[in-house]
Formats: sequence, C-alpha cells, structure tokens
Amino acid sequence: MVEKASEQSIFLHAVGLASPADRAAYLEDVCRDNPRLRLELDALLAAHDRLGADPPPSGQELPRTIDEPAHHQQRDGGRSVR
Repeated sequence: MVEKASEQSIFLHAVGLASPADRAAYLEDVCRDNPRLRLELDALLAAHDRLGADPPPSGQELPRTIDEPAHHQQRDGGRSVR
C-alpha cells in the first residue's frame, strides 16, 4: 500500500494503468481507509476518460511550433498593428 500518497500522485499513477481492472485494484489498495478520496478519484478518472485525455504532461513546457507564433501581428498598409 502507498502511504500518504497525494491525490495527484495517485491519479497520475492510476491514469497510466492499462486496464480498468488494474486501475480498480490499485485504487482499492491505496484508498482502502479513505472512501471519500476513492470517490473523488473515481470522479476525476471518469471525467478524464470521457474527455479522451492523454496523461498529464511531466511538467515540461511544450515547445512552440511554427503555427503558433509568440504574438499575433497584422499589417495595415506598411504599419504594424497589434
């Protein structure tokens, strides 16, 4: 059993598990003494699954792409307009 794991770390681990059975077994173990936490995590995971979301990023900022400029700028005649 994971001792005093945070809700976030439990969520991140659970969302990475491949099967619903593995997820349920993990949550049963870590939330054994905290049914309220289990309900909260079940709700978060259900919302995550409904949205079809990927696992949360590891905290690193994704690089900008060519299609995503740092700022938008329009031209009006020869002047820059923001």
